[in-house]
Amino acid sequence: MRADLSKLDALVIGNGFLANYLVPLLAYGRTLLVSRTGRPRGQNQHSAHAHRCLAIDITKQKDTDRLAHELVGFCGDVFFLLPPSTLADRAPASALGPLFGTLQQVNVRRVIVTSSTGVYRENTDAPVSAASGHLADTPRARRLLGIEQAWLASGFAVHIARLAGLYGRGRIVGRGHIERGDTIAARADGFLNLVHGADAARAVLATAELAAPPLLSLISDGEPVRRRDYYYHLAQLLGAQTPRFSRAQDAAPRSRRCDPNASWQALGLTPNYASYQAGLGELVAEL
Repeated sequence: MRADLSKLDALVIGNGFLANYLVPLLAYGRTLLVSRTGRPRGQNQHSAHAHRCLAIDITKQKDTDRLAHELVGFCGDVFFLLPPSTLADRAPASALGPLFGTLQQVNVRRVIVTSSTGVYRENTDAPVSAASGHLADTPRARRLLGIEQAWLASGFAVHIARLAGLYGRGRIVGRGHIERGDTIAARADGFLNLVHGADAARAVLATAELAAPPLLSLISDGEPVRRRDYYYHLAQLLGAQTPRFSRAQDAAPRSRRCDPNASWQALGLTPNYASYQAGLGELVAEL
């Protein structure tokens, strides 16, 4: 069963790449989009559902006080799309405190937090799924997990979507390196896990729509690709030279294979872009 979103409000926090795909899909009665600039971008400029855009720094009390005024009568869902860099070096629970205080004053039905598959263990023989153990062995992974944990401890009904590498309109992974003829500073035999922005947005929205969505989901296209295969294919599409790879010791040999099947099944969806070839072909044709 799916919720009738036209009777609910939506608060979208973060106006980056994913928001460009998500906001046009929203069918809520009222949508508020907040970011540091407050300006709609990309597809959002033409979205009938982005009813109001507001410049807010959600880590500052004076800004969240302004947000509280905008949220009078709010009853609905919150989509937290901010990258971990937004909180800088502050402890997530402290940095998000002003936002939590504001949201506690209104009727929040559900919070969907986007995170990353970068939190999962690497160099494992078996693929990782949503339920696999994580390993906070990098500053970014620790920050991601800290944000997840802060939300889970906030008292709201929180659902987390861990997304693989996002690509789509305006973002083709590695395009700049290929066009410049750079040496790729990574292992050629490592795996990339990707998901088209359109599919990631569908998964995030389904997490809000379903009566009983998974508490934690892993979202990728389900087709891990060797880095060499991905970059060779991209170079062919762009008419560029075959790339070279570096095996320098400072290039971390990070690799994992993501298995999102259980998450897609729980959401009642399948990816429309089931492989990187399908997605890249369409994107390069639009260049």
